[in-house]
Amino acid sequence: MEDRNDIHCEDDALDRELNALVREIEQEEVIRRAVIEMLVMLGSDAMLEHDV
Repeated sequence: MEDRNDIHCEDDALDRELNALVREIEQEEVIRRAVIEMLVMLGSDAMLEHDV
């Protein structure tokens, strides 16, 4: 069984492109989660202000 740490994933153009796409998707996911968290906080604040 191969250890993923021992594999040089960026040996060719296809691997480099795939790795770039994976990094882009991971960054988009981080941004998406941050936006959702901010919207939840804003919604919570708005609901608290409405109840007062």
